[in-house]
Amino acid sequence: MRGSISLGAILALLAFLGMAAAPAGAEITVDGTGFWASTSSPVIGTFDASGSDKLVVIATGEHGFNQTANGQINTITYDGVELIKLVDRNPIKAVADDPETPEDETVLVDDTANDIWYLDNPGSSTGLIEVNATTRGCVTVIALSGTAEGAGNWVIGERDTSSANLTTSADSIVIASYGMGGSGNTARVTNVDWDGDVEVSAQENGNVWDGHVTGYTNGVAEGDDIYSFTDTNSPGADGRTGAHVILAEFLTADTSVPGDANGDGIVDAADYILVKQNMGLAVGVTGEEGDLDSDGTVDWDDLQLLIGGMSGATQSSVPEPVSLLIMAAGLPVLLRRRRLVTA
Repeated sequence: MRGSISLGAILALLAFLGMAAAPAGAEITVDGTGFWASTSSPVIGTFDASGSDKLVVIATGEHGFNQTANGQINTITYDGVELIKLVDRNPIKAVADDPETPEDETVLVDDTANDIWYLDNPGSSTGLIEVNATTRGCVTVIALSGTAEGAGNWVIGERDTSSANLTTSADSIVIASYGMGGSGNTARVTNVDWDGDVEVSAQENGNVWDGHVTGYTNGVAEGDDIYSFTDTNSPGADGRTGAHVILAEFLTADTSVPGDANGDGIVDAADYILVKQNMGLAVGVTGEEGDLDSDGTVDWDDLQLLIGGMSGATQSSVPEPVSLLIMAAGLPVLLRRRRLVTA
């Protein structure tokens, strides 16, 4: 028929458009890490997170040395912008000595503070980080890209343990902090191992002030898992007292492409075929079968989403008339199928 466009021509155009669309990348990237400590508060350092979409700061204040103070973290700012506190392991405030108080209860008032804070879209190149704590502290920073806004689940492990269980979502990153220190010189973290991907920072030289280690593991699957640190310390007066783990996950950003029915990150001929073959289906239809708007049917609206995804992904290199041409070519078939469904 004169003036008609063959299916082969339509598929060729769709394939061409699909080649111009970049595949989606559902993956969190660790852009960089940093670590520093200070014998006074605030703890100040610089870290450039301008190319990242999330800044995570793990801050551990000094443990309550002989019940004279505790290391609660009060605020954290990045170039003057206050971060959001996600995990707050607030040590119990010091109390006056009581001869009738058992030693184990006395230790409980002196534990190390341990927090996880974050900021979405830091957008700065100066990168001044200021951690205001009651006493001296240690700071770890982790810059991430490819994350969703906000955070996922988090947990604080039990006291005098070096592991914790966390329920995670698919494709997230889990960040952990191993804190240590009760009453007196009881940190002394030595030879620490983390069962995740990377141990980011550690003070583990055997010094009496050591007691702060951070790690992360990326690409975590959905489910429950135990995350652990191990060290060579012996529990007791000069070793592993007040040990605990805090965990937090940050989720992967949704990088799905509108119109991508088969989930390969490209809107192309394969997606058109799915929509065309299943046009008119209305019972138990999934996105993989062409139901792009999740309304339970494959219809004209789904084709519009496919065309929109195609032109949106390629608008810089393909003129809009091409999309109109494809839509016009498929219109008679779609209208005929629609009449059959609604008749």
